[in-house]
Amino acid sequence: MRSRLYNYTYTAINSVVDEEQAVQFPVEFLNSIEVPGLSTHVLDLKCGMPVMLLRSIKPPELMNGTRCIIHNCSRHFVEVVIAAGIYSQQHHSIPRIPLRPSDTMFIFQFERKQFPLRPCFAMTINKAQGQTLN
Repeated sequence: MRSRLYNYTYTAINSVVDEEQAVQFPVEFLNSIEVPGLSTHVLDLKCGMPVMLLRSIKPPELMNGTRCIIHNCSRHFVEVVIAAGIYSQQHHSIPRIPLRPSDTMFIFQFERKQFPLRPCFAMTINKAQGQTLN
């Protein structure tokens, strides 16, 4: 594992799905949008940091809500170790993927290409059900 002193900052690529609306909703505005269940525009990660997976990537190991620990960071992938459950201690590489909010609270649809991870130092009761931590 790399030193825990390194901080990795990943900036998302945001775009409007309908190109005709791109003028009405500039990239600066898209960068400022924070939606629950979607990665932030700027994602700061460190090796050893607990994170939660926001999308199902490789069922049944990597499901939405899976708690992982950052093992290694690179430009295009983040290597994680599953923290709990029957798949604990398994290593996986997480790529940047395009994410679209499922909310209908916007009058437009946008896409954010980012790692589907969110720092997870604390969890709600619902998200923590079924997980055993050592």
